[in-house]
Formats: sequence, structure tokens, C-alpha cells
Amino acid sequence: MIVFRDTILTAPGYRVHGSYFELVDEYARRNEPLFIQRSFVNLMNPLERAAEKYFPLYVTRTQIRNRIDAGIRYLLPPIFGCDKNCVDYSLGEIFAGADLEPRALVDAVGAAESYLYTPERLDFASQVGDSYLPEMIRIAQENGIKLVFVRIKVETADSASDSRLANYLESLRAYLKKEQGAYLLDFGDDPRFTHDLFRDSIHLTEQGKILFTQLVAEGLKEIFTD
Repeated sequence: MIVFRDTILTAPGYRVHGSYFELVDEYARRNEPLFIQRSFVNLMNPLERAAEKYFPLYVTRTQIRNRIDAGIRYLLPPIFGCDKNCVDYSLGEIFAGADLEPRALVDAVGAAESYLYTPERLDFASQVGDSYLPEMIRIAQENGIKLVFVRIKVETADSASDSRLANYLESLRAYLKKEQGAYLLDFGDDPRFTHDLFRDSIHLTEQGKILFTQLVAEGLKEIFTD
């Protein structure tokens, strides 16, 4: 079962950079040519590809930035008896307990999500070939696995009324329908997920999670009893 939001299935470059890179790198194997090609190389312009190939400093830019950041962060605290673990814990406590202004948090989430609703991302036909979707289906079929895609609802006003998103989703449904062993449970427009069941535009409250779990269980039961 794969849970997704709107165009994520055909957006391999979504949230693989910055702090997310360390997370995906942790789970990726040493030799992942498909991952490198579809999440990074395919999204580079010619200048970036040339820099990656011919300029070592550009290739190691993330490591250089991390070393500079670490130097600034851990240089002075030891003078006051606070080692690296102490610094990391203190920073974690500060940001974990920060009283974030709700509107600012919603705006930050919206800014990150906007990547999924650009004209390029909303063109299913042009994106699907360079995404992981065909490979996921192929691997599932080769191993006799039923693959269930579950679309969740988001409270993004722009996406809800966008005819381009409707066209994208129609293309996605048609694509999955013709693939053996691929199923779609679509709760993206389900009226049962009311505003009070969302913590922000994309995350459900505890009550929302309970409802989601119940609906998914019912959907899976129908699929696996056919």
C-alpha cells in the first residue's frame, strides 16, 4: 500500500534535497542508478550537469556547507562545558518546544506543497515516464503483489478547484486501471474528511487518522476479497 498526495507519484524530485537528502540517502543502497537518474539528474539543467561533471567543489558543496555549519555551531560551546551532544540536545529542545505561529506554519507547508501543483507537475503524460510509478508497478507484477495506491485529502484551496489537477487525476486513474494488480483508493475529495479533522493543510488529527484507517481497511477488504 502506497499513500500519496495528488501528484507525488510522478514527482520524483519532491523533497529529496536539503535536510531530506540525508534521510533518503540513509535508505538508498550504495548503487541506485534509477534513484540518481530520476530524482536528480533528470531534473538538472545543462549547466548543473556540467558543474557536477567538471567542478569538484560543486559536487562537494553539501559537505562543505555542513562542515562550515558544524564549525560555527560547535566552536564556542565547549568553552562553557557543553560538548556536541549537549549542543544537539539543546537545539532540539529549543525547536521542539518552539511556539510556532500557526499561520506561519501553514504558509510554510503551502510553500513546500506548491511544487506539486506547477503546470509541469500537473501534466501526467509528460511526467509519468520519468517517475518511479512504472517501476513500482513492474516490480509488483513480477512478484505477484497487489499494489494499492491510496490518495489522501489535502486542504489546499488552489488544488481543490484546479481543473488541471482533475485532468491529472483522470489520467492517473486510467493509467492504473489498465495495469494488472494496481488499485486506487481515492479519498482526495471525500467529504467525510471535514476541516476539523486536519491539524494543518496535509496532516490529520487523531480523530482524522482513526477515520482514515477505517476507510482504508474497508477499501482493502473489498480489493482482497474479489
